[in-house]
Amino acid sequence: MMTMQSWALQVPRLSARFCCVLHDFRGQLRSGKPGRYTLQQHVDDLRALLDLLGIERADVAGTSYGGENGMLFALAHPERVRRLVAIACVSEADDALRATVGRWIDVARHDPDRLYEATDRFSMAMAGSAAC
Repeated sequence: MMTMQSWALQVPRLSARFCCVLHDFRGQLRSGKPGRYTLQQHVDDLRALLDLLGIERADVAGTSYGGENGMLFALAHPERVRRLVAIACVSEADDALRATVGRWIDVARHDPDRLYEATDRFSMAMAGSAAC
């Protein structure tokens, strides 16, 4: 539920020190909807984007799904990743997470106007249970 616009406040500060390249994953938000896709395709897409831009090695940062994709990219192509920043993401899915995501999918299919509310409630509950 995030787009490149989610990085709008960070990019000006980051771009003072780094060349920033942002992209939406295929099948999500502003990108085309080519049908079914996999995490592996998103890893391959990131590699292809870096190849196209002539970037041999990069600092890779991602939030949520982007962080998960970044972790998989770093595992598949460690020589291409200088540093990895994975923000608010998970490294594995247990039954509870699968059930939660299943509920989100159900809400998205049947009452999409309530999707943000459903995910926000989960985020707030997780923030309240986080150990600092």
